[in-house]
Amino acid sequence: MAALAQSVLVAILITNKKYGVTMDISDYSIFFRHSLEMLCIADSDGKFVELNPRWSDTLGYSNAELKAKPFIEFVHPKDVDATLTVASELFSG
Repeated sequence: MAALAQSVLVAILITNKKYGVTMDISDYSIFFRHSLEMLCIADSDGKFVELNPRWSDTLGYSNAELKAKPFIEFVHPKDVDATLTVASELFSG
């Protein structure tokens, strides 16, 4: 169920970007903050814009530390190519 919820949030964000709808993270804040999954919003430059608390809880870094580096630096080396491919598809709309 959590994977489905995460997919729905990603789909909403992509759809909003595609149609020029701007929404603040506060529009999703309850879902975002309380999810048991690691949810984030990243920009097309590969930087985290927003992270829910699960990131810090799971990885032990503060949000400031996570936002200071490109998200790809937190991806397992074996998953980098696949992650970059998917990210490119998502950001191209």
